[in-house]
Order: sequence, then C-alpha cells, then structure tokens
Amino acid sequence: AEADATQALEINPLNASAHGHRASARRLQGNVDGALADATKLIEIRSTNPELLLQRAFLLVDKGDLAAAAADVDKCVDLNRNDPRALFNRARLAAMQGQDVLAEQDFELITQVWPAWGKAIQEEESYLAQPVGNDAAPKDLVRRAASRVRCGDTIGALMDLKGVLKANPNDIEGLIQRAAAYSALGYREWALRDLDKAIRADPKAHAALFRRALLYLEKSQPADAQSDFKAAAALDPANAEYLVQLGLVCLRRNDNASAHQHCKKAVEIAPGMPAAHVALGRASLAAKDLAGARSAFDRAIQLASNDAEARVYRGQLFLEEGQFEDAVADFGKAIEVSPRNAEAYRGRGLARLARGQLDDATSDLREAAGLRPEWRSDLDDSLKAVGR
Repeated sequence: AEADATQALEINPLNASAHGHRASARRLQGNVDGALADATKLIEIRSTNPELLLQRAFLLVDKGDLAAAAADVDKCVDLNRNDPRALFNRARLAAMQGQDVLAEQDFELITQVWPAWGKAIQEEESYLAQPVGNDAAPKDLVRRAASRVRCGDTIGALMDLKGVLKANPNDIEGLIQRAAAYSALGYREWALRDLDKAIRADPKAHAALFRRALLYLEKSQPADAQSDFKAAAALDPANAEYLVQLGLVCLRRNDNASAHQHCKKAVEIAPGMPAAHVALGRASLAAKDLAGARSAFDRAIQLASNDAEARVYRGQLFLEEGQFEDAVADFGKAIEVSPRNAEAYRGRGLARLARGQLDDATSDLREAAGLRPEWRSDLDDSLKAVGR
C-alpha cells in the first residue's frame, strides 16, 4: 500500500488521497515520522478539514509531542464545535498535561450535550492512556479499539485489532470494531465484508446489523438499511439509537406514519436524548404537525443548547412561519457551534433577506454557496431578485 501510494505521489505530489493512504500505511508499520510528514502535507492541501487535524494529533501523541497535538485539536474544535471527538481529545490532552480545570470544563460540556459520551468518559481515559498494539488480553484490546474508534483514532484501533483477529478471525466484537474503523477511513466494502462475516457467525449480533444498516445508507440502499435497522431494533427493543435511525430511514422512504411511531418510542425510552427529540421533530414536520415539531425541537435544545442540528431545524421552522428574528438567532447559534454548516448559512441568509438586511444576507448566501456549490444557482437567483 505504501509503495502504490508513493508511486501515485511521484505522478502527482498533490494527490491528497495518496498522502492519506500512505500516512495510514506508515503508521500501521510503526513509521510515525513518515506518517507525520504525509499528514502534514495533507493538511497543507486541505487546510480547513478538521478530521485531518485530528488524525495528525494522534500521530503527535504517538511521538510524545502533547503540546503540538493539543494545538491541532484546538484548531479542530474551532472548525467544528459540534464534534464530541474533538472536545474529548482536547480534554484528554489537557488532562495529560496537568491542565485539570480545562479538562474538566470540556468533560462537563460533553456530558451535558452528549450524555452517552459522558457515561463512557472514564472508560475512554483508561483505555486511551495505553500505547497501541501492546500485549493486553484480546478482550481489553477490542474494548480499547472501540474507544479509539469512538474518539477518531481509527488507525490506532486497527493496530489494536490486528493481533486479536489474527488469533481469532471470527471474534464478533473485533470484526464489528474493525468494520467501524474501515468505515471511518472510507473503506466501505472492507467494512461490509467484516460485518457480513460477524452476522453469519451470529445472526443475533444486533450491533453488527446496526452498523451494516448505516453503511447501506452511505451506499444509498435505504431498503436494505431499513431491513437491518428493523432487525436490530427487534433484537434490542430498548435501544433508542436503533429506533431513531429506523425512524429516519422510514422518513427517507416517505413512510411518515412509521417514522413518527419509531421516533416517539425512542423519546419514550430515552427522554434525555437530544437526537431522539430532533428525529421526532423531523417526523412531525413530515406529518404537517408544526406544533409537535416545534415542541420536539424546543425540548432538544433545552437538553443540549449547543445542538447545531436542532437549531437548524427549528430555525427552518421559524423561517417558514415568518419569525425571521428567531430564525436568525437559531441559525446564528448553529454557525457558532458548527462554522461550516451550510444549511445554517443558507437559512440565516434567507431570513436576513426577508428582513431587508441585504449586505448580511448576501454574505451568508455566498458562504453557503461556497460550502455547497450545487446550491449556487438557486442562491444566486435569490440574490438577483433583490438586485444583488
């Protein structure tokens, strides 16, 4: 893999994919310096990609350069404050450098906005403090790999899983975690291969069914996704996340009644889960229940005021109802949390346009078009209509 990537870079030194693949291959072989050089070049090519900064931070941790790693994670947080992985790694690095107050602030924010992360914090800290690929027991290596996947260190996860799956190629949890790592790296077919293998070994492996459903969605196969989400939810009916995703795929397939039913059940099971309320709001919108949608989005924001998705959906609702000032406020909060949120820029631009704030509206709509070029024609038409 390294040789092929090197050959590709001889043809085109600015081939971002080749730098990424070679960085992964080098880290897997223990060549941290070489991987770091590729990661740095990749960031030069794509300077505003927060994921690349996060991956370079993991390499810098491998080298023991915690200060440089913390600087990369800080930039990652600035680019996307709606990513719990970035906040978690900033907190972890602060704790590793003895900055306990700063670490506690980030941990507290994570606990408030992403409750599931809050529950896993202590486990994550414990496992991530260990070096990759050591001689721990297979069960511990799999759990540590799961921690690394959750926090974005996919290559570290693959290093942990290598020995586990060599010793036992049918380790179901190991296959699931390797699939999660492959999926995060963009290797969908490899991920599907591992999940298929896990499901053949145990047809009741609901976590594997759930992850395979997510991959089917990425591959634009909603019918297959719905089938797997439904099977996973039947095997673990108290899992609100399964019901949320089942509801959303039903929504995607225009089965609005089923979508509302599943999302409502998710809220009943996990009333403190913001994503469940957002999903219920979306299902209510599809059913033309504006009051129900507003109530669901309000509750999501009460639970997590920094939830950009909930702010965008409620902002769109305000926009449709002509409450332009409230719409501007919600879209603005979403942008503050997630500075590259194209939906939020478009919504705020349209709300400002309706309020006659033409300069601000023009700036927002052009920003949205820059983030989503396929919108450019429609947004240009909106501006032309007011002489811009």
